[in-house]
Order: sequence, then C-alpha cells, then structure tokens
Amino acid sequence: MTMHVEARRGHQAEDMALRIATVAAWLAVAWAAAPLAQVSSVEAVVVVPLVVVAVGAVLLGLERRGAGAVGLTLTGTAVSMLAAATWGALGGTLLLVSGIGALVSSSKEAR
Repeated sequence: MTMHVEARRGHQAEDMALRIATVAAWLAVAWAAAPLAQVSSVEAVVVVPLVVVAVGAVLLGLERRGAGAVGLTLTGTAVSMLAAATWGALGGTLLLVSGIGALVSSSKEAR
C-alpha cells in the first residue's frame, strides 16, 4: 500500500470520527432540551431525534447521488411533521434544523 492511500484512509477515519462526535453531541443537547420543549413521553424524547438524524443522513446521501426532489421533499416533510407533532411546532422545527445542520457541518463535502 502506498503512503498516499494510507494517508487518505487516515483522513477518512478522522472525518468519520468527527461526524460521529458532532452527531453524538447534537443528540445529547437534543435530549437535554426535551423538557424545554415539553415533550410528553420518554419514547418521543429518545426516538424522534434518532429518527431525525438517521433520515437526515440518508436524505443527504441520496441527494448527493442525484435522488429526485419529490421523494426527498416528501420524506423531509414527513419527518418535519413527526418532529412538530411530538416536540411542538417550535421545538420540532429547531430539532429538525439543528439536526440537519449538525449533519451538514460535519460532512466532508461541506468543508
């Protein structure tokens, strides 16, 4: 293996570690902020942020591969409605925007 390939793998590992750390920090903040949003159930506190970040990561990947705008928009709208229904209009919007922001800011292509 050449040194260039090894260096590239090292950078990829660093990028992945940064992304994991960013998303983990976002999840911790989201879970800590749940009482402020007056989320009614423990399940909604835990599951909805995980759904937002998981679906967001998939949508970002699909968008980079040229997925259709209609499917991305409909899926994003469904996740937005889930967040608003469980975390309230303001809390759900902040959850969604901050989650996507965390994903985009930590991705290699955003730098």
